[in-house]
Amino acid sequence: MFQNIFLYWMTSVMQNRNYIFLILVSFIGLLSACGDLEQSIKNRESIADEMKARELKFITDDQLLKWSDHKGQEITRITQKMLNRATLKLQGEDSTQQSQDFLTQEIAYLDTLIKSPVLKIEKYSFDTSKDKLSKVEQAFLVRYQNGEMNLPVQSAFLEGDSILVYTSPIILGGKPEGMWSIHFQRKNLVLQLDMKELNKVLNQ
Repeated sequence: MFQNIFLYWMTSVMQNRNYIFLILVSFIGLLSACGDLEQSIKNRESIADEMKARELKFITDDQLLKWSDHKGQEITRITQKMLNRATLKLQGEDSTQQSQDFLTQEIAYLDTLIKSPVLKIEKYSFDTSKDKLSKVEQAFLVRYQNGEMNLPVQSAFLEGDSILVYTSPIILGGKPEGMWSIHFQRKNLVLQLDMKELNKVLNQ
């Protein structure tokens, strides 16, 4: 009896092997289609980014520097407040410290501001070694040290124009004690550029 059942099952499998083969082929094709769909979505996203970048490629260097200034000012308003709070706290703990001493202090939550297009945020005292600064940053640092507080443009291009640096004087105790330096990745800064907002900045 069992032998008859087994023979019947084998006969059925052999008769339907073409259907099984088709099912397997269809299943494999479905998996392949899913993979193609995922890749297609990624490709469309990449193309969308590229198209957006192309729309903005006619932005002039002067406009981009102004946008860097604008975004840099937004960030340094926050970092300056953070530093002021840290300064007041430390002054309460040790009143003998000088204003410039606070430039070496870590600022809580500063890392939360380092996100695209920001690459890094640094604070430098006026006696910072030149080896730590680019030539562009050195020039800005000297100008701030000489009391030039309201420069018309506080940004410049670095490293083959792929990076922009924004600089701003650090004010402690009512006087300049150093410089903020913020590095922006050019590509992402352009992608996040808002023309309406930029035009408002340019018309101020």
